[in-house]
Order: sequence, then C-alpha cells, then structure tokens
Amino acid sequence: MFGMAKPEFGPYTTIDLTNSTLLFCAKRTKEGSYTGASFSSEGWDWDFSKYETVEKRKAYSMTITGGADTAELLFSIYRISNEKISPFWRINEQR
Repeated sequence: MFGMAKPEFGPYTTIDLTNSTLLFCAKRTKEGSYTGASFSSEGWDWDFSKYETVEKRKAYSMTITGGADTAELLFSIYRISNEKISPFWRINEQR
C-alpha cells in the first residue's frame, strides 16, 4: 500500500485501499520570475528564479466492513502549493 495505513472508523475496518491512477490530475501555472544579485564579503550571488503554482488531485478507493455490512468509498485529496524553481545555472563567485 506504499505507506498508507488501513484506518478504522468506529465499528468499521478497512479491507482495501487503492490509489486510482485514472483520477490523478496535476496542473502547473507560471506566476512570474525574479532576477537579482546579492553582494557580501564572501563574494556575489546571482539569482534567476521562476515561481509557479502547482495543483494536484489524487483519488483513492476504499472498501470498509463492519460485521455483515460492506461499503465502498471513493475520495480525493486536493493540494495547492506555491513553488520556487531554481534555474539550471547558478553563479556564485568567490573573491
């Protein structure tokens, strides 16, 4: 189950929990960029950064049982994060 536990809900026990790859969705939106330099006694540092918003949704299917009763659940987890993307080069020169 790749690190996912089988939770219990009162009298109900989880039988199976699967990740549905059919309902996986990821969306990236570019938010802008930043270019700058910083100077210190140790040297100078150029910063070329880009920012983006990442939205991800994963769906799961769960089967639970409680005695003679069985229920099948479908739920999803939706996550939004703002990320800073480091460039493929970074200049850091020492004096």
